[in-house]
Amino acid sequence: MSETIIAADIGTSSLKAALVTPAGEVLATSRQGYSTHVTPQGWTEQDPHDWLRALADSLRVLATNCDLAAISGIVFTGHMSAALLVDALNAPVRPCIIWSDQRAEEEARNAEATAGRDKLYALTGNPATPTYSAPKLAWIARHEPEAMKRARFFVQPKDWMVAQLTERTATDTSDASCTNLIDLRKGQWEPALFELYGIDVRLAPEILRSTDVAGPLLPNIAFWLGLKPGLPVIMGSGDGPATAAGAGALFQGDGYVSLGTSAWASFTSTDPVVDKGCRLATFAHLIPGLYVETGSMQAAGASLEWAAQIIGVTAGELAELALTTATPLGSKPFFVPYLQGERTPYWSALPAGTFFGLSREHGRADIANAVLEGICFQMRLILEVFQELGRTTEPLTLAGGFGQSSLFQQRFADLTGRSVRTLSKSEHSTALGAALAGFLGLGCLDTPEKAAGWLRLGEVVVPTGDARPITARFKSFRDAWPHAQALGALGVRPALETKEGN
Repeated sequence: MSETIIAADIGTSSLKAALVTPAGEVLATSRQGYSTHVTPQGWTEQDPHDWLRALADSLRVLATNCDLAAISGIVFTGHMSAALLVDALNAPVRPCIIWSDQRAEEEARNAEATAGRDKLYALTGNPATPTYSAPKLAWIARHEPEAMKRARFFVQPKDWMVAQLTERTATDTSDASCTNLIDLRKGQWEPALFELYGIDVRLAPEILRSTDVAGPLLPNIAFWLGLKPGLPVIMGSGDGPATAAGAGALFQGDGYVSLGTSAWASFTSTDPVVDKGCRLATFAHLIPGLYVETGSMQAAGASLEWAAQIIGVTAGELAELALTTATPLGSKPFFVPYLQGERTPYWSALPAGTFFGLSREHGRADIANAVLEGICFQMRLILEVFQELGRTTEPLTLAGGFGQSSLFQQRFADLTGRSVRTLSKSEHSTALGAALAGFLGLGCLDTPEKAAGWLRLGEVVVPTGDARPITARFKSFRDAWPHAQALGALGVRPALETKEGN
């Protein structure tokens, strides 16, 4: 037990604490949920104190079966691209604006117009969009200047947790790379970017490596959490790079797909590609010298959850309905899953989720199939961007919760036209990646390569049947984007006018 570590993952809807061994075995987990405040405009915020309460509750559950006094450290990961302002005592100045919030479209557009789209992308590795921290912070500076005056630092979710446990305010290279405020290749804050967005550079925290020990656990917090005072707290990384590491993407050219609330495809690289179309995002890996090239979609599992709520079932029931009652392609409606705008390849903040071809003859199974197909087709669109840029690998490793289903694996392979294999216990990928950073920081592992032995890969699943009708349907899905965007603009314009008038 003394060589185990707690890996805490601050997810979008819950915190998961996992007890992990240096052999990559997950001994126990506990998950505690919390809410996201969604405004009528679609803005999304969270109270950081909910994360801390969720950590305490998760550890109490773990402690009922495990001796947490004997662990060797605790490491964090969490959702990225947030804007969380804290004062000198690390108290939040306002609620945390999380990754899915798209309110800062004007700030992102202004930065791109001033500095140049290609120049910004080449410097930061990411397009200038409201997804990232910099435009969100610029929005706060513009609309809530008093909050900016009270702030001492901006941080990411896992950074705030580390600060609560150690009183050290810092971030790591991976989370910093998802702010649009660093020079990606140098791994350092870029003052010119702060000036561009109108953000005081004094708000920038120090940047540590993901494997650095941020400090010892404070005695009062240790007592509250039921842990040993002085326990090493390792910085950790953002959840994207952590998932990459946990999915085995540890070397040049390794690729995988993660399927959760959002979804993404990623490839590991030592020299990140510069996409002339600015469609991909590139983050620093938790392993120094590596990068994670990523194409992502906003609403994967979120689309299933939304449709399930509308129909009156659970997301799991909706997915099972789709996978067990496939409907003929010719009679199935289309669904484009742009409920929260979309990232790769469009990078649009405009909500444009749309069904095409609905009729009175369609029922629950048709809706379920259309939503699942839309998720898979959007991932196929992302994979085609990578293929265009010379980033391909097969079979693709599927990580994430609903990728465990053999029925889903076959459906994903058929709809994307790519062979896949699942990662055993892929629901733990993010926690395992964080644990890898922790064990490297503690010296329990001397090289990342040792973690390659953690992987347990399933059988390869190949596409079956005639691919031609699916390919033709995918082309129609791809062509639907401008129509969905036009319809979305009609529906969202009044909300945007209300927002701008605030």
